[in-house]
Formats: sequence, C-alpha cells, structure tokens
Amino acid sequence: MPARVERDSEDLCCLVQGAREEWQHAHSYFDWVTEPGLIDYAIYWSLAAQSRYLYLLQLAKKSGITLSWDEVFRFSLAGEGKRSNNPG
Repeated sequence: MPARVERDSEDLCCLVQGAREEWQHAHSYFDWVTEPGLIDYAIYWSLAAQSRYLYLLQLAKKSGITLSWDEVFRFSLAGEGKRSNNPG
C-alpha cells in the first residue's frame, strides 16, 4: 500500500477510535449528571457522538479499511495513552 494511503488509513482509524472514546465519555457523563438541563445536554451529546462514531466507522468500512488484531491492539493502546495523559 502506498505511504499516503497507509497514512490516510491510520488517520481515519484514529478518528474512529477518538469518536468511540467521545461516545463513551458522553455516555458516562449521562450516568453522572442529575440536573434536568444537564441531562438534556448529556442526551444530545451522546446522540451526536454516537452518530459521528457510526458515520466514521461506516466511512472506514467503505474505504476498505480492515485491521489485524495487532493493529486493533495498537490503536487501543494509543487511546489508553491519550486518556492517561489527559487530565480530567
């Protein structure tokens, strides 16, 4: 695979991973809030994050991106590193 296409694939995989993490954060936030206004916000955020994740996942599939288990593991670890270095 040419270097540019490989890089674009990695970028898209990182976007998918980031969108999945945002969806998880939004879902966790929904479980945490109690104020009615914040509950509404949490619902909208969760739905928006879910839509973005599903769109990017579909785009990756249409682009023919497939990952080996090693790549899945690597992207998963990359996401863990981002969370541990990101305060709050």
